[in-house]
Amino acid sequence: MAVDLIHEKEFVSRLIRPDTWIIAGHPVSAVTYLLIGGCTALVIDPGEHVHSIHDYVRTITGLPLIVANTHAHGDHTACNGQFKKYPIYASASAVEELGRKRVDPDRYTTEVRYDYDYQAVPIGDGHVFDLGGRRVRAIAAGCHSEGSLFYYDEKYKLLFTGDELECGQVLIQGTIHGVRHSVERYRDNLLKVKQMAGEVDMICPEHNGSPADGSVLDAYIENCERIMSGQEGSKKIGSATYLGPDDPRGPERVKELLSDPFSRRSEWKGSALVYSTNCIFLRDE
Repeated sequence: MAVDLIHEKEFVSRLIRPDTWIIAGHPVSAVTYLLIGGCTALVIDPGEHVHSIHDYVRTITGLPLIVANTHAHGDHTACNGQFKKYPIYASASAVEELGRKRVDPDRYTTEVRYDYDYQAVPIGDGHVFDLGGRRVRAIAAGCHSEGSLFYYDEKYKLLFTGDELECGQVLIQGTIHGVRHSVERYRDNLLKVKQMAGEVDMICPEHNGSPADGSVLDAYIENCERIMSGQEGSKKIGSATYLGPDDPRGPERVKELLSDPFSRRSEWKGSALVYSTNCIFLRDE
């Protein structure tokens, strides 16, 4: 474990494979991954940390850095600006969304003011980062976010999934944010990822625990097929973004979130998929 007395209360890190670190900040946000190759280190999703994730990464490696975003949501990208002297990569649609934050930063300002004054570089399906004896390949497959990219580490058979695949819950946005994605599209995305990645030893998501066994990928595919066969999720959760009675948001916001009568949560073999009952098949989109 990387130890630095200045940073030990701000971040905690652990080695999940050789030269592969998962870094969690305090307070908790999406985690950050650091992959170290022979000549370059890759930072996957700098996150929305209140302290300097850049400085902490530098306690682990002094190699030249590159940054890759799984998607553009703020809890994954707010700290991009700390790395702006290095190349920052994301999908074309994610780069467009990040650009809006650069043009109008005040709209995205929180209690912590983040630096959006950087230019990300668009990459697409199949792009390969060669870190020196370690190749990491991008696979486009977005339903949680249109511009999501998976990243597959060919050396250690690791699949970095952003918010598109995890054990806690995956949110297919459905009609929640005005963008309709179907269960069938999500299933097809996972089949594509499975085909392109080949062997997956571990799933590395950014919320709700990591790493997870590679079998989680198959569990989500089965979950989708169960829903498509008519086995509707049994939990009426009201909204994909409502977590339950202990939700930290105020009562008015919770009431607003509960206004969607179509949202369901389907659990199967450790997978949990939140979807809209009026958007099951591709024809529903």
